[in-house]
Amino acid sequence: MKNYLSLGEFKKLDIANDVLSSTLFESTEKLAKEVSEFYPATIVFDVYEHEGKKHYNNMLIQLENDLCPLYIWYYNYRKRYSVFCPAISSFENVEGSTATRLLNEIDAPVTMGKLSTKKITDWINYYNLGYSKAVELDKANKAKKDAFLKSLEGENVRWIKDGKNGEIVKNGIEFSFCIQTEYVTKKIQIYYEVPNSLESFKALSDNKYLSKK
Repeated sequence: MKNYLSLGEFKKLDIANDVLSSTLFESTEKLAKEVSEFYPATIVFDVYEHEGKKHYNNMLIQLENDLCPLYIWYYNYRKRYSVFCPAISSFENVEGSTATRLLNEIDAPVTMGKLSTKKITDWINYYNLGYSKAVELDKANKAKKDAFLKSLEGENVRWIKDGKNGEIVKNGIEFSFCIQTEYVTKKIQIYYEVPNSLESFKALSDNKYLSKK
């Protein structure tokens, strides 16, 4: 989850003066004050470091919310205010498409052509509910993957690539797996080095096939 700098923190940086004197900051500050008339909101700044120097990326208006960061913006071409929640797509064990589905299962509030405390609060409650569902799914998916990894303890696993794929070969049988974001795919097949012969079939079916390795 990305952490943004507050206005006070941003003012301490060398890059602050140019940004704070810009037309964009003035319009953002005006919008933040407009939103704050109905619900607590502050300007936050996205700053990144490159070659030992800090650089400004963008600024957002953040709504006060304990559960997860929420932001609001006004889009001139739509003439609408929009609340958004980037954090709902940042879970390690939940796909972004799944997070979107969880939100789609909840009735979304009406779009905001004009601000009101109720409208903003309705959107906050909407995202908090969706985010909470994603938190629970993330925990459940992680528990399943952790249980699978524990089941591999003591096995002669050959790990492949980035440690998300692996295989176990024993007596001519191959068990392979791939640890995905939300689940583990598994496959059992005859190991490719086992000859396609009747003798191999008989040995495998009688559990008597011995790998040459």
